[in-house]
Amino acid sequence: MIAFFLCSFLLLAVEGFAGSECARAASDQPCVNYTISFPTASLQHDGLVYLDDVVIGNVTAADQADKRTNVPVCIEQPYKKLIEQGTLAYVTKNRISIYNVWSSGTKLPEHGVIEGFSSKGALYAHELKSLGHMALRFFGLREKQQ
Repeated sequence: MIAFFLCSFLLLAVEGFAGSECARAASDQPCVNYTISFPTASLQHDGLVYLDDVVIGNVTAADQADKRTNVPVCIEQPYKKLIEQGTLAYVTKNRISIYNVWSSGTKLPEHGVIEGFSSKGALYAHELKSLGHMALRFFGLREKQQ
């Protein structure tokens, strides 16, 4: 009976150590990859991703990164929790900035797509349009989209 418990304990210890090593290896990556999808190409930016004035990531495609509509970025581990469903991005003053109106509570998985806008004004226009649609649905003036 004691031998059974010792063997069980040993197996659990080995499994726990191996499992934690795998989890630790996954979190050791310096950043998480996403794609920002802009409506147009030729947006000038410095190759970094900002949240306010803090650099939280960088553009990972070195070849003509400012000529793409889909810009691959890598967000540093401490900031990945800020990237959720509904996170948006915009370019202003040659910077790609991340924008969250409110928390959706659903994290965007790695390699997910963040909707991008060519300017802060375009982003605000999108937000106003979205809020207008929500208000119409709330008051029952518009059918809910399926």
